[in-house]
Amino acid sequence: MWKGLFKPRPAKATLPSINQTEEHATEAAETPVDEKRMEDSHDEAAPDNDAMYVLANFTGLLIVQGATEKRQIRYVMEVVCPTTRHKFECVKRFNQFSDLRQRSLDVLHQCRSKRCPKCTSVAATIQAQPFPGRRLFTTLQHVRERALPLEAFLQCVLDNALNWNGCKRSKHAFNQVASQFVGAPVDGMYLSSDRPSLDFRKSIRHLMVERPVSIGDAVADTREENASPTTRCPSLPQDSFEEEEHKENEDEAHPSIQPLEHVAVPEVSTTPAPPATCKDGPSSELPTSSDQSLTHPTTVVAANVVDERVE
Repeated sequence: MWKGLFKPRPAKATLPSINQTEEHATEAAETPVDEKRMEDSHDEAAPDNDAMYVLANFTGLLIVQGATEKRQIRYVMEVVCPTTRHKFECVKRFNQFSDLRQRSLDVLHQCRSKRCPKCTSVAATIQAQPFPGRRLFTTLQHVRERALPLEAFLQCVLDNALNWNGCKRSKHAFNQVASQFVGAPVDGMYLSSDRPSLDFRKSIRHLMVERPVSIGDAVADTREENASPTTRCPSLPQDSFEEEEHKENEDEAHPSIQPLEHVAVPEVSTTPAPPATCKDGPSSELPTSSDQSLTHPTTVVAANVVDERVE
């Protein structure tokens, strides 16, 4: 009855056992560490410094109003290259991820028809990667559940593209499929200055260069045109100046006679004429034609009639 209540106490540590532990600690401190063994194991575990490694991270969802559908859900993947410190975003739909999987398997299947064991192993790794299935009625929960499997699938494709284990015949086709999906060249396995990097925005910046606009023979820069209010005119050819000089020399050698535009008209005196006298009757002053023309033009006819009667 009382046997299970009281347990035996543990034995106290004796002096020889304490001395043995102290000696073991001193021996462990005195023995040097084999540095060669540590370096070899570290070199085996460490990756190659020249190899390129890319990480794919799911950052969020993007809802876009498309042409065929009112709401299109797109998955935003952030692709990061730690060695070159380049980062960009890959925004794709679920159907595009499914097409990437099918196209990559088709490329490897073309080489598998020739019984290539290396391409068969690459296709097996991609096919073994879990991929979310299609849904007839997609809900928000299904969209959230797809995010992490799509991230892992994209990481698997990038790893196989950068660290290619297949044959050379299918390497170019597989890298081309991955590059078209990501939007950047991923066939640079080793870092070098000649190989293109994953930062595809740099190549776009080189194309966005202001080009000069040519107007005839003169060349005007777009910046200067925007700055100056006046527009530049094209330079006139030298032949036009020579033709004008030739015409001037011909005119001096053979002067032309021009008709008179205005004919000189004789001046009419405005001084009053002496008064006319009549033989039969008393003298009467008759207005002259010049005076009547100046004062009253209607009295000229009457004066002419009087002259005829007098005669």
